[in-house]
Amino acid sequence: MYKWRGRYRALKGDYDHAILDCTKAIKLLPNDAGAYLIRGSAYDIKGEPDRAIPDLSEVIRRDPKYRDAYMVRAHALMAEGQAKLAILDYSEVIRLDKKDDEAFAYRGFAYWNSGEYNRAFSDFNEAIRLNPRSATAYYGRGLGYENRGEFEKAIADWRAALAIDPNQNGAMSGIRRLERKSTKKE
Repeated sequence: MYKWRGRYRALKGDYDHAILDCTKAIKLLPNDAGAYLIRGSAYDIKGEPDRAIPDLSEVIRRDPKYRDAYMVRAHALMAEGQAKLAILDYSEVIRLDKKDDEAFAYRGFAYWNSGEYNRAFSDFNEAIRLNPRSATAYYGRGLGYENRGEFEKAIADWRAALAIDPNQNGAMSGIRRLERKSTKKE
């Protein structure tokens, strides 16, 4: 009962009460991986990745094929600045589902943060191949083009990202950044 109420509260954005409910559920049923997942996800959304990671690791220990636990833990690891560990989790999501465009896009950002730009670029391309409507992947690939000095392609990708998701702030910032550069050169 507590786990389901925690899930409901998390879906409604009441993360503090969701955490309390899931903590009660874990005390009553310590083997319930779902309660750990909900609590870990709530911690992650609240911006407490250091508290999310142990819960998500517990889910994975109990069920090594639980894709969502790897995905959320990878996000939490990225928030903690642990891109190389996040790459491992995103890679596990991809191993479990080779068509997961989100995992490719996010792993691309993890590679980017690790300075592995070619691998990042490759993952962004794969995410776009799998889902041509991935604003996240177009934004990431735009960063890759910018890094390569291919500014027109970067702007084209960022415009594609904005056409899919007008709230893609990174793409808008990238376009403005390159427009300022070109104005300064003139």
